[in-house]
Amino acid sequence: AITAMGAFSSKPGHYLMDIFHDDLRRIIPAHDRRKLVIRWTPGHQNIPGNEAADVQAKLAAQGD
Repeated sequence: AITAMGAFSSKPGHYLMDIFHDDLRRIIPAHDRRKLVIRWTPGHQNIPGNEAADVQAKLAAQGD
């Protein structure tokens, strides 16, 4: 998923990446001095909000 964020061309079914890229295109020019950091977090334990994120990821994978 992090690798996919770096590609500004998305493929069918990657509508979340489209939303992410649209938001970046809108936000970056207004905040050009800020730094966006995307971090990979190993595992899924003890991460606040992980269960909710997991549910959303599964729904997205199913196309819901």
